[in-house]
Amino acid sequence: MEQTGEQLIQVVPFDSNGARQGKLDLTWLQVLQIGHRKVHQWCCHFRISEDAFSKL
Repeated sequence: MEQTGEQLIQVVPFDSNGARQGKLDLTWLQVLQIGHRKVHQWCCHFRISEDAFSKL
């Protein structure tokens, strides 16, 4: 069931009013390429499901 390189992580940006601003679909490979530090920064700006983030 785990497809580490292929599984999409849905990252949904919100503006300061909490309105959805579309979404990004990233694979685990893309997340690794972007780097954990960047993804951690995103946690301040994007709502990433806790389940998905806990697997990083």
